[in-house]
Amino acid sequence: MRVQTAEDGRLPAILAVSDGHGSPKCFRSHVGSQLAVETAIVALREFALAAVGKSLADVEASASQLTGQIVDRWRAAVSTDWEANPVTAEELPFLNQPSPFVVYGATLVCVLVEPAYAFYLQLGDGEILTASRDPVQVIQPIAGDAALIANETTSLCQPEAEQNFRIHFQRFEHSPPALILLATDGYPNSFATPEGFRQVATDLLAMLDQEGVEPIAPALPGWLEEASQQGSGDDVTVAILYTPPAA
Repeated sequence: MRVQTAEDGRLPAILAVSDGHGSPKCFRSHVGSQLAVETAIVALREFALAAVGKSLADVEASASQLTGQIVDRWRAAVSTDWEANPVTAEELPFLNQPSPFVVYGATLVCVLVEPAYAFYLQLGDGEILTASRDPVQVIQPIAGDAALIANETTSLCQPEAEQNFRIHFQRFEHSPPALILLATDGYPNSFATPEGFRQVATDLLAMLDQEGVEPIAPALPGWLEEASQQGSGDDVTVAILYTPPAA
């Protein structure tokens, strides 16, 4: 869990969360999810630097290249880890895959936020919400994927991972959303309805506006754990970008 505050002069901001697959064949997915976050942040940072001075039309046109770059970086990082860490005796019974990528299988949800635009990317389950103040509005910038049924999800470990990304490029008329929330699937799955989860974004924004980040950030892990215990029972990772109201 992380809360990041965006203020004037502090953008771009990059957020990423990843969830490793819990099946026995993905016995290093906890490493795969960490590598997913690290490689996505590097790729998005380089994209932001390369976009400096370009028109928004050119930036949007180049955004489609990012999915391949992220997947290639993740596969390279996985291959390096695989070579550096031989399979242990405890892992060997679960090794029945021709490729090490399945062993590290993970989803990925990430966003690059600039003063004039945001670029959202999602592979697999999880969710992104944005919230604004005036008017109060919650948006899901990337719609759900009808292909994700039950516990099945697309993944970085799949050969067609690059094509399975869902992306959305958003231009800002005035300023970025007041709050952007990224969550792995354990959090939205802990609510009875999509509307219940969407309420989280407006509630968080109201609390952050009233109380500031300092008292909210340390309380969030407990809130997430409680939500999971009462709902999905799954582990939860959340990243939040919060822009305070203008003075």
